[in-house]
Amino acid sequence: MNDLDVNLPKGFSTQRNIFYKTYEQPVEYLAIARLDPLHCDNEMAELPAWNKKGNVDAIVGAILKIAPTTTVISSFTESEAHAALRDLGMLMASVKKHGVEPETLVPSVVPVMVALGSIASMVPRETIMHYAAWNPDGERQRCFTHFFDEVKVIQGTKIAIPGLERATLGLAELQSIPLDSPEFVRHARLVHMNMSAMVKAIVFTIVNVNPRVFAVELRPYYDPFTLNGVEYMGAGAVQLPVFVFDHLLWSSDSRDSVFTQFKEHNIPYCTPVFRTLYHHFTGKASLVRLACQMLRDVRTPSLHQMQSVQAINDLLDVLVRFRTPHKSLANRAFAHRDDQSLGSGGYRPTILEHILDLTLEAKHDLKYALRMEQEPKEQR
Repeated sequence: MNDLDVNLPKGFSTQRNIFYKTYEQPVEYLAIARLDPLHCDNEMAELPAWNKKGNVDAIVGAILKIAPTTTVISSFTESEAHAALRDLGMLMASVKKHGVEPETLVPSVVPVMVALGSIASMVPRETIMHYAAWNPDGERQRCFTHFFDEVKVIQGTKIAIPGLERATLGLAELQSIPLDSPEFVRHARLVHMNMSAMVKAIVFTIVNVNPRVFAVELRPYYDPFTLNGVEYMGAGAVQLPVFVFDHLLWSSDSRDSVFTQFKEHNIPYCTPVFRTLYHHFTGKASLVRLACQMLRDVRTPSLHQMQSVQAINDLLDVLVRFRTPHKSLANRAFAHRDDQSLGSGGYRPTILEHILDLTLEAKHDLKYALRMEQEPKEQR
């Protein structure tokens, strides 16, 4: 994969010509979900009831009971740190939902959260990965509420994550495969297959999650809270590496300041492997740019080159098929909130329309380059 060296999660592979089981969770993620390093299964099971009653005292009591000392967590593994952040973070987020900055009530826990973030190489609170990928299923599942819609939100995100992550890792590998190689198309089809999980996930969410329940009952638990005066965003779908996929496919060389700011705002909440991919490819030619340049430079593109261009266009298509219903779902949810409210990523739904427009522009650029190639050279 070029000169890039990253440590992949166990259970992932970027080996070419392997057809993945799209929804299969990596074994490392399942292992984190099984962990309960703070021995707080009972407290987390009570959290929905405490939140329903607005029982902040009970939540604060649970935080103080289960929070380890910095000495204890110094022996934690990375996986144990993830599981601890999941549970402490959801308790702290619940305090914030009820109108209080948690660090004002449990200041002794702040250095613990910071230390756990350092061990995990993540921000010092729960992210979408903690809330979904590293959240156990069944009786041990961590939820803020009793609403079944919340379970479906978590399930929908779990549907998306394995395919999205494999697709993004595969897209990084595509950068090292020549456009005139038949292997490019074969590998791009694998990427497309995995990325299609995002479409399935958004359809699942539309069918199973009531927009009003999400906006009114669930969304307040994903608000930011502060630690040592630094604001950290709550778990949100914008933290999934869809924008890293965008980055590699069409936007690593984009000059759009709004989307660049969006990416820079959310990249700290990704896992280390995707932060590495993002920074490695920033400023380098995206796959769309490489394809457009090839069409301009090559007098008569080969069959394999033309098939590679079509494969890149197909990847843009699957992004559009995801972003279009995602934008509609966000607009439906925001209809139940006040005009000044922000999404869990700190943006209003208009950002989704902006990103969709940029994706369509990338498709147009590729289509234009292809049309120009098909014109006789002397007519240009």
